[in-house]
Amino acid sequence: MMVRNRRVCEIVKKYNTENVGSVLNNPEMVAKMIKSILDGMEKQDRDKEIFFAIGLDVRLKIKYIEIVSIGGLNSALVSPRELFRTPFIKGGIAQLIIAHNHPSGDTTPSEDDILTTHKIKKAGDLLNISIIDHIIVAIDGKFFSFKANKLIKEKEECNE
Repeated sequence: MMVRNRRVCEIVKKYNTENVGSVLNNPEMVAKMIKSILDGMEKQDRDKEIFFAIGLDVRLKIKYIEIVSIGGLNSALVSPRELFRTPFIKGGIAQLIIAHNHPSGDTTPSEDDILTTHKIKKAGDLLNISIIDHIIVAIDGKFFSFKANKLIKEKEECNE
């Protein structure tokens, strides 16, 4: 299992090298990028939920793509601690797009997907790193955007 996970990480690293500096400004672009990464993986890896973070600068240019978690058939555990570690190490990250695949092919977000997204969004607001979208991708290219479906909002200011 560790060898396959290393191979998945190598695919992401290669994709990272080729795409750093590209601008991501719509959910279709994100979905195509994640699908491209998934297409490079062996079937047994694509059959797991894989949770990605894409770090962007203020101009929406990709600074990094990373796998935050590789889970099982229908879940990938992710916590804000792991997700926000890299933005602080790399620096210059103003916003994140989070994404994961649904091996089932159904891109409808689960209740857990929604709760996790809101938890991560709140943590990002506290850290001043905006979560601008969460994309769920199926292997056939279909996708679901939390932002486009109004399940993720801009940073909410505290009322005093």
